Amino acid sequence: MTELHIADGGVYSTDWKVYPIRVGKIVMTSHKPEQMILGLFEDGIGGGFQGIVQIYCDQPVTSFLPTGSSGEQHFNNVSLKEMIKSEALPRKLVNNIFALFCENSSLSPADLNMSRH
Repeated sequence: MTELHIADGGVYSTDWKVYPIRVGKIVMTSHKPEQMILGLFEDGIGGGFQGIVQIYCDQPVTSFLPTGSSGEQHFNNVSLKEMIKSEALPRKLVNNIFALFCENSSLSPADLNMSRH
């Protein structure tokens, strides 16, 4: 499942892919996930990120990256907020993850595509 396509200009682009690995807890009244573990991969000219993301739908601020790497950079137990702040993960990507997996929303083509410029 591709979450975000970034056009870098010309023929270059980057695709982020997110795969559900495990649902940790489900809200019984709504049957929506409360906690999930996801695999996250970046593919493209600026690509190379790969990692595991733990999201908490009911408290997104506590969501984090247990482990991940991008080139020589390694991340262990880093909050998603810090990953966005350091620009290791695009904010739009994180928003899309919560929209898809927590809110069960459909994403429009505009949500999936974002230019770096």
